[in-house]
Amino acid sequence: MNDNQGVFYNGKKDRKEALPKAPRENTWQDREERHRHNRFPGRPTTKGTNKTTEKTMNDDEHNYLWNRHHKIKHRLELSVLYHRERERFLSLATKWITAIAIIGGSAAFAGVADHTWMKYTGLLVAASATLSLVFGLPDAARLHGELAMRYSLLLADMAARGERDFTEKDLNRWEAEIHHIETEEPPSLPMLVRLCQNRLKIAAGQPDMTTPISPWQRLSAHLFGCAGKI
Repeated sequence: MNDNQGVFYNGKKDRKEALPKAPRENTWQDREERHRHNRFPGRPTTKGTNKTTEKTMNDDEHNYLWNRHHKIKHRLELSVLYHRERERFLSLATKWITAIAIIGGSAAFAGVADHTWMKYTGLLVAASATLSLVFGLPDAARLHGELAMRYSLLLADMAARGERDFTEKDLNRWEAEIHHIETEEPPSLPMLVRLCQNRLKIAAGQPDMTTPISPWQRLSAHLFGCAGKI
């Protein structure tokens, strides 16, 4: 059949109906709906609603997802900083206790001190060894190091997803993993948490939003759990 031939339908020659219908051009509504689906896959479609409703739903959902993403990221950064600070303090305390025990034991063994000082040296060695044994400082430092590493890996997973390609399912998975890790955490020290929050705010360029902390509170942040002013 050449281009000049047609097809007869019900005794009438209709060349137009014989040709396959071309697909309908994509309208701006279709293109916008496809863009929203690619941006947030799996979210409910808004096709069929008016333009104002679509824009409102899009803005509300974007703000909701972004706020959750920001809160989860801040929570992870705070946890990593807190556990690294605890790990550093406990590791340093363990090293000092070990050094005191070695120096005191060596001095007592060599007899370089008089009888009175040997008593105090022995008492200091016994006290430092007891603190390290009872409170389990090396084990505690190792635990905080492992917790900081797990939070860091979760933070790296968020960075890999980026700030545009994450979905609500990703947010739910990250938040569930945080709750799972928190079940293995020891009780937190509120004053140390406040110090870490201040450091994050300063790093974010918000020094005016920090909480005032006294010098004594800074020194005792790793020792006491009291959050009130002293």
